[in-house]
Amino acid sequence: MAEESADHGEDAGVEENQNAQADSGAGAARGTAYHRALELLPFDQIQSRSDVETWLERFAEENQYPAENLKVVDCAVIWNFLQSETGHRMAKAQADGRLHKEQQFVMGIPAREVGPVDSDELVVIQGIIDAYFEDDGELILVDYKTDRTWSSQVLLDHYKRQLDYYERALTQLTGKKSGKMDLFPDDAAGHSMLKTENLHCIIFQKVVAF
Repeated sequence: MAEESADHGEDAGVEENQNAQADSGAGAARGTAYHRALELLPFDQIQSRSDVETWLERFAEENQYPAENLKVVDCAVIWNFLQSETGHRMAKAQADGRLHKEQQFVMGIPAREVGPVDSDELVVIQGIIDAYFEDDGELILVDYKTDRTWSSQVLLDHYKRQLDYYERALTQLTGKKSGKMDLFPDDAAGHSMLKTENLHCIIFQKVVAF
């Protein structure tokens, strides 16, 4: 089994490296806090920003959610997301039992599809799909990102391979043939992602082929 790795240059100063590591660690912690909150929250039972706060505080009291995460997550960001078209669709799907969150998957992909290797040996790929649901004959895959950038294209380019794996895994999980996958515009301006201060929601629309 091959293992991918990335080497970092050694010419940067120690202080610069430490700062970069600190930023990376803080970003990872923020992402984990948002993902866990979105996993636990009952979208269909939230009617206001204060409801988001109440639910997260309750989860913290029940030891389902780390109390320190309450200082990291901006409930207004989550509430704004839930008020979007996609948020409403996800809330309805959750009420109907059609919303699947944090779906783990493991699959094998030929090595030639992963890197510059001429081999059919299978490489094991594993991950977690943030959320997906079926609506009006379509499978909707949702992936949350908390990167500090407002550029849709930057995020899509950076995470393209990961999202390709998620799309492929979703087809295997649901047992439905892959249809055409397009970026799903979440607003009238045709943005490919719902963008708020700290949360990006990458949304894919897939026509279900039976």
